[in-house]
Amino acid sequence: MYGLHSSGLHWHENVANTLCDMGFIPSKADYNVWMRPSQGIYKYIAVYIDDIAVAAHDLNGIVKQLKSIHKYKLKGIGPLEYHLGCTFE
Repeated sequence: MYGLHSSGLHWHENVANTLCDMGFIPSKADYNVWMRPSQGIYKYIAVYIDDIAVAAHDLNGIVKQLKSIHKYKLKGIGPLEYHLGCTFE
């Protein structure tokens, strides 16, 4: 998909389809922020180009689904420390 004028659109469509399959819905405020309610607590996934940040209690479950079912190759998995030029503490 890289190098084509429509690469970004295809990537976004692919991620959107994946997240919909996982039960996430896009936020009305920003279509790059996805959320899924679970037992009164929301899980969030923020997508920026090809970066994904997950805010959830069961990070491992979401990562496992993305890797094993949807075949995403993920790297830098773990607590969010530095993302998109920002340091998180």
